Amino acid sequence: MAQTNRLLHSYLGLLRFNHPTTSLPSVLKSLKRLRTRATHFDGVIEGYKEKIEHNIPFESEIKTVKDTLTSHEPEELPPYPSLNFPPSNLTFLPPHLLHYSSNSKLSPHVDSVRFSGPSVSVLTLSGSCTLRLTVAPPEEVDFALTPGNVTPAHLETLREILREREGGAVEVDVQAGEGYVLTGVSRYLMEHAVSGVGERVAVVFRDELTNDF
Repeated sequence: MAQTNRLLHSYLGLLRFNHPTTSLPSVLKSLKRLRTRATHFDGVIEGYKEKIEHNIPFESEIKTVKDTLTSHEPEELPPYPSLNFPPSNLTFLPPHLLHYSSNSKLSPHVDSVRFSGPSVSVLTLSGSCTLRLTVAPPEEVDFALTPGNVTPAHLETLREILREREGGAVEVDVQAGEGYVLTGVSRYLMEHAVSGVGERVAVVFRDELTNDF
């Protein structure tokens, strides 16, 4: 599959960025003594190691994420004008390190909006994968905590838009040194899944909950 233009899906709040994989040795060292888990408590991920990292700084990576969020003017997607890009003064939580085994799987899901804020960013440090986005079923959306007074009817409208523009789903190939940001529509109203062949190491950046979005 050809690489997706980094601006092609900005109307969904899906952005792309590149960053050197210089933190990979430190990440591998931090994950080395951990055991591979069979499955997560919510069943979304299988065959992985994980760790919330407090010692590796990641200043450069976080700056790249912030620059990515602030360097693009979002295309408003009716009827979701308030599901816009988040403010630039985000405070990031400690990064989440992930080592996917060769037979791991990340099933379709929406990251919980109860524990983190308006953006989720993932940088692949080794290996490759395909990110797939589809409109979330109503039971996967926390309407009470989603900005913009979104209703199940909005999801159906979004499903129609995605069917017209993308054939119903967005797929993006991600190589080592490449990353993506989910914000706005892609953060709150779409499920994302990841598939790949072979081992993969990634770091996830989430921001704190904010009342400004």
